[in-house]
Amino acid sequence: MAGSGFLAISQRIEKERSITHLGTASVRLDILHFPHSRVLDVENVERLKQLFRAERGCRPAEFANRIPAIIYQSQLEQSLEQSGISAGQLRHENPRSHARLEFPAGFRLECLRGRHRAKAAEEVFDLAAQRWIVDLYPADISADLRKSLIDEYSNERTPSHGEFFYKIREFQGIFGEGNKYFQNRWTARLASRSTYLADRLNQLIKHPDFGPAFDAFQHLPALYSGLRLSVINKVIYMNCHEEHLSFLGHVRSFFENLFDRNIDTMKKLDIPTLEAIQLKAPGACRADTDELKHRIRRGELFGAFTEEERSAIWTRLCALTTDCVVPSLYAFFEDRKWLEGPAICFKQLLNVKKGNTIRSALERAMVYERKPDGYGLTDAQWLDFAYRALWLYAIREYQHLLPRKKRKLANVKDSQANEEVLFRFASLADELGVKTKEVHDILQLDPDRTMARRFLREARRPDQYRYEDFEGSIIKMVNAFNAAVTRRGACDHGTDDEDLIDRSVESITDGDEIYDHSGLPRRSRLLRGRDQARDKATMFLAGLHSPAEKQGASLSSFFIQRSIYFAYIGADIDIPVEKLARLERDIIHTSSYQAERSKRQSHERRRTSENASDMGKEHSQRLDNLRREVLEQGLLQTEQQARIEELRMLEEAKKNDLERIKSEELSLRAVVEAR
Repeated sequence: MAGSGFLAISQRIEKERSITHLGTASVRLDILHFPHSRVLDVENVERLKQLFRAERGCRPAEFANRIPAIIYQSQLEQSLEQSGISAGQLRHENPRSHARLEFPAGFRLECLRGRHRAKAAEEVFDLAAQRWIVDLYPADISADLRKSLIDEYSNERTPSHGEFFYKIREFQGIFGEGNKYFQNRWTARLASRSTYLADRLNQLIKHPDFGPAFDAFQHLPALYSGLRLSVINKVIYMNCHEEHLSFLGHVRSFFENLFDRNIDTMKKLDIPTLEAIQLKAPGACRADTDELKHRIRRGELFGAFTEEERSAIWTRLCALTTDCVVPSLYAFFEDRKWLEGPAICFKQLLNVKKGNTIRSALERAMVYERKPDGYGLTDAQWLDFAYRALWLYAIREYQHLLPRKKRKLANVKDSQANEEVLFRFASLADELGVKTKEVHDILQLDPDRTMARRFLREARRPDQYRYEDFEGSIIKMVNAFNAAVTRRGACDHGTDDEDLIDRSVESITDGDEIYDHSGLPRRSRLLRGRDQARDKATMFLAGLHSPAEKQGASLSSFFIQRSIYFAYIGADIDIPVEKLARLERDIIHTSSYQAERSKRQSHERRRTSENASDMGKEHSQRLDNLRREVLEQGLLQTEQQARIEELRMLEEAKKNDLERIKSEELSLRAVVEAR
């Protein structure tokens, strides 16, 4: 029934289109007006220009190239009189020659689509040839026919993910007047291109948090040019909803402030301007100021605004970028890669259940008995401090923290997760009051023993070699580790990480080039290795929340990482910078880890004298483990044999069914032949 209803609507629209069509005419390009085209896509204009040049001109008369336009009857009659032709001549189809309509000076013909091909023709054809073929319709056509003519994409490029999202939400009644027929047309068009993208769009729209967050950009349609439906599931399954929503809120707030919260002004932002200003910081970077200032003054950027409006926008743009780069949805999807590795590491400390997030799991795990005295902190302030401190530890150390099975997903290509750094991470979480089974289990393991055991097993293949005294070998390696002396000025795990980072970042770039070949720091996603290594010593709360250092001709990598951190975690913190510095000195830098290490070293010395007893316990444990493995394998074999028997019986039943069917077939044939 629904399908027949849509067919009826489609047939009604086509019938109206045929009846109301006033005719076809050749008109000057300079009178064409495109109020229904939101933004000009420069790339599409260039594509059409190349097409026109390759064809040595364009064929405007072809049906696919015609531009639909609407005109009032009085305007049409005046034009017909001025042109010296009749209305009947407009309806006379001649592919080689169309009636030429002329209009009074200053007249603007309202076109329903075709802005890009008209712009391309203006730039390719000489002045004398600048005419186009239009199909004329009366101004009082139905809303459905008007929408149908606007939405036609004959010979146009495939709409972007953002255009699909905007159009479908518009016809669902979220961004405008709902229309089920056109909603289904756009939905079907997306599904015909990719069912995966259609599923991701549906996933985004139905999500209780991200759906409204993306809808909130409806007054800034140019921003949707950065939407990537193919990555939506990755965003959701990172379990970083609060952080991603903070970033989206930062984007929305930035542009609302840029346009002084004027909705009509926001809608005038165009894609080329957005692409030129995103990730720039003219309020902090001299090179960005020099690049953008003159382009804005000339009207090359923000071209839909008056000179006075552009001047005010420039002033606000500089004021808004003293602490951050210009954000966008493009930046949102790029910077997801910056957060992905640390998020995987953070989850190693928490039990993030289905439907929960890292933030909610942390809040559930926090106990406040570890909140230090003498700082006057509320529980909310302590939670915020712990939340930010743990995120920053994961950001500084994620190359060392990632478990083996996650290396390909988020950065680490060659390295094994470092047990010592993970132990430090868990120790910090414990010190901050995070009480989870995951933290407890990590702290029960001696990282040096774990690394020594793993190294010994990987150094020689177990099927070819065995150690005469495995426990003794472990103790010797642990003693060698304990002989290491801390470097002067070492920060957390040290700063000699450039080689590791450069090797590790390759797999998270989705096939894109990771480096900016100019030698300057990248302004989104992962920074190059030496930039991350250099910034590691400064990625702490007191430094991040202090006033930004004055930038030079280019932006520092620390400024860029600080900008991303503010977007995800937030720039506002209800703890003074001086107090943050003391907290980090007393809790982060002077960690309980050293006490734990001393305790474990004395424990190792005791274990040396009790070696025989410990080895007996380990052998006993091995026997228990072997017995358990044998039992599990026996159960598995029993299950497999039962399954094989079940399949055999099923096969026998099918054979019997087949024999019965053949017998019935022979009986039926005998009956037919007897008749």
